[in-house]
Amino acid sequence: GKNTVTVNYEDFSVSFEITVNCIHKETVVHPEIPPTDKTTGLTQGIFCITCGNYISGREEIPAGCYIKNNDSIVLEDDFVCMKPEITVSQLLSQAVEGSFIRRPDGRIVKDMSEKPTTGWTVVISDTKELPIVVRGDIDGDGDIASTDARIALRASVGYESFSKSSPSHKAAD
Repeated sequence: GKNTVTVNYEDFSVSFEITVNCIHKETVVHPEIPPTDKTTGLTQGIFCITCGNYISGREEIPAGCYIKNNDSIVLEDDFVCMKPEITVSQLLSQAVEGSFIRRPDGRIVKDMSEKPTTGWTVVISDTKELPIVVRGDIDGDGDIASTDARIALRASVGYESFSKSSPSHKAAD
């Protein structure tokens, strides 16, 4: 960092600036602090004990931002909406640290190469879960097929219905 040094002697004063470049020899990793609905969080950061600065990371995560949006995954109305080709690994790489995926029967997904289906859940914390919506996978079987089209058609003419707050409704949207 930069420091200003001032030398005073009787009626004479000299000031000069010294720049010291830290080599960041002593560092510590500060873990991610996930956001909540009301408070901001912080990304993981590497902190230099010597100079007292973060040398990477430690950026603010806005309140309520549990998923980093991209072209394939979007947090929309408290649903994680995604394209069908996304794997568990890809989804979790965009979620806050410590998140995991749970099936509707309660089992935690361990195979990172699996593709989530509509109705699975991203568990952010003990108090925050976000339903997964795979666009087009209305019935939650993992395939976008004629059965999904049939459900959408039947719903459009009133023969079938589902709650507007359900993942299936969002998948058909």
